[in-house]
Amino acid sequence: MAGPTGGGGRRSGGEGIGNLFLIILSMPLIGLFVRVLRVRASVLAPLTVLITMIGVYTIRSSIFDMLAVVVLGVAGYLMKKVGLPPGPLVLAFVLGNLLETDFRRSMRMFDGDVTGFLGRPVSATLLALVVVFAVAVPLLSLRKKRRQPAPPDTTTTVERTPDHPRTAAEPGGPSEERHHPGSPLDRP
Repeated sequence: MAGPTGGGGRRSGGEGIGNLFLIILSMPLIGLFVRVLRVRASVLAPLTVLITMIGVYTIRSSIFDMLAVVVLGVAGYLMKKVGLPPGPLVLAFVLGNLLETDFRRSMRMFDGDVTGFLGRPVSATLLALVVVFAVAVPLLSLRKKRRQPAPPDTTTTVERTPDHPRTAAEPGGPSEERHHPGSPLDRP
């Protein structure tokens, strides 16, 4: 049975040699990597953009690819400003093609019948878990929001001026101005 290595469980020699060289080259460079982390973002960000643009252009020599990087970068920045997490989008880009290819293959196996997924125990269990999480997560989030106390009402606050002194019931009002017996305020 072919596993993730593709060759029936046997690895090619290239993987082991590549990993060995990776360890040999990265160990002496750890100090350099730590110093790179100390570089200010105002210096590191433009450098990263420059290296990314050079890499994108060298792959296919296409200005369109560079424009796509700029558009997607702006979209990512706007997502960050709005508060949307980038993780799900990155996952969709990385796994989307694989998911689509395998879904087509499964549809061919089941002759286009979507209910074929329910007949297999593993796929039925995974689909049930997806449904449970898709329903439970929003419900738990809604329940958590309902349990949080309402923020204090700040619309009734009165700004204190010499015309409107504090009352005895308010913090800092006359009742809170206490002095100790024997203090200069108690003397006649």
